Amino acid sequence: MLKKIMIWIFSVVCILLVMVYSIYYINIEQEPEQMICYKGKLLLQLEEGESIYTRAKGVTCEYENGILIIEEQS
Repeated sequence: MLKKIMIWIFSVVCILLVMVYSIYYINIEQEPEQMICYKGKLLLQLEEGESIYTRAKGVTCEYENGILIIEEQS
């Protein structure tokens, strides 16, 4: 009887921990990046902490092995 109660308590605690953990990481606000490469165009963040971007003219960009490569157009 005591073993069954302990198993139920342990199960409930585990479920609650998983719920709290997932809710915490779902609700974390992620800081927007300052530069984004989108379809070969470089986008620059206008204001810190805001997700408003403008396109940089005269440059192209691409991601290669996790590195942002920016090239000047001719």
